[in-house]
Amino acid sequence: MRIAIPSVILLRKNDYTLTIAVIPPIITEKNADKESKAFIESFRETMRIEESCKSVSDEFCYTILFGGVNLFKNGKILRRFEVNGYVEVLEEKVDKEFDVMSFIRAVESNELNEKCYSFNDRSICFHGKKCSNCKWIDNIGLRVLVD
Repeated sequence: MRIAIPSVILLRKNDYTLTIAVIPPIITEKNADKESKAFIESFRETMRIEESCKSVSDEFCYTILFGGVNLFKNGKILRRFEVNGYVEVLEEKVDKEFDVMSFIRAVESNELNEKCYSFNDRSICFHGKKCSNCKWIDNIGLRVLVD
């Protein structure tokens, strides 16, 4: 059995956390960091999501299971969005601070492309087309292949 999960971008702004499942890279046991490896190994042994998620944060677990773009407040899921396109993480801040309502409106009206938002320590930009530093938004999440 092969288990693969997306990489996770995690951004915080005050009480809110935005997580984005992205690939590449797709994470397997061979290239996993400590947190991802703990989940993958536990899931392989137990095949129980609840048990496997005990070793990781709720935000991380939700994102690797379901993929997409996820909005949390104080660690509790508010919304999950399926967004087609790419994201680029910038280490510097951009002018537009992340605002929950304007972000939700942009997603719902399909106007997220080419928008950038600043978070506590870095920024993220959404793009409709591949760019040099972009990663594809993965709307699938956990993959299990039985061989």
